[in-house]
Amino acid sequence: MKTTKVVQRLFESIPLFVLTIIAVFFLVRIMPGDPVDIMMGSAGNVSQEQIEQMRSQLGLDKPIAVQFADFVRGAAHGDLGYSITQSKKVTDLLVETFPATIELALAAFLFAILIGLPVGIFSAVKQNSWVDRLDPTLELQKITGLFLLDSILTGNWAAFRSAFTHLILPAVTLGAELLAIVARISRSSMVEVLRHDYVQLACSKGLKETAVIFKHALPNALIPTVTVVGLQMGVLLGGNMIVETVFGWPGLGRLVVQSIFARDYTVIQGAVMLYGVTFILANLLVDIVYTYLNPKISL
Repeated sequence: MKTTKVVQRLFESIPLFVLTIIAVFFLVRIMPGDPVDIMMGSAGNVSQEQIEQMRSQLGLDKPIAVQFADFVRGAAHGDLGYSITQSKKVTDLLVETFPATIELALAAFLFAILIGLPVGIFSAVKQNSWVDRLDPTLELQKITGLFLLDSILTGNWAAFRSAFTHLILPAVTLGAELLAIVARISRSSMVEVLRHDYVQLACSKGLKETAVIFKHALPNALIPTVTVVGLQMGVLLGGNMIVETVFGWPGLGRLVVQSIFARDYTVIQGAVMLYGVTFILANLLVDIVYTYLNPKISL
């Protein structure tokens, strides 16, 4: 039954996904600047005839409706076209860069959860203590493509150390805001749950404090936290664009920023499609986690 509902939720997400792709397709084409002019301009002296010839090769001289039809036809067959500026398949660029983005997002996510969740729970349990007075609202503004995993699989420990040290700062920067949010939400949720009668009853029966917290209180207290974390997945991936560009991390976010400046339509479209699929799957995963934390909640 749950599998059927998961499939149903995926189908329900299709209209939003399609609308997103349509919006991006047309929005990038009304951006100021011509990708061919930008690309050919960097090549030195070129004639207008050469520019028009390149525009024809890329299909940019066709009516926009025809361009959109070509894009949809290609995407349906897994062909997202070629990068205008890099002369490579868009799918190849996505495969090369997206694992690095996932690696950075996971590192930021783990940093936020492993610190933020214990801080929130502990400050709720130890209300009005020095721990609770700490301010949880602080906010700081190719095998697999995963550098750490690749270095382990190949036994290249020098590469592992280099990848790890280069990952720390962008991961902390990206995860700092989520850490503060997780700590704040988990604390307020845990405080509320600890006041419920069933928790008080468990305490009165002489159960150990750890058993009361982790078996009776935490599952229900996690539901609001899971909601927020699911919504913040978009922030992690969107924030990647800035963090990857600033720190030179070779992920999809930096590729998107470079493509925006170069007006590389095909790469932007492909990246948005990939982001859209990721958001849909992340939200679906949150809904599935709900059902395990509280079986009364259905998909």
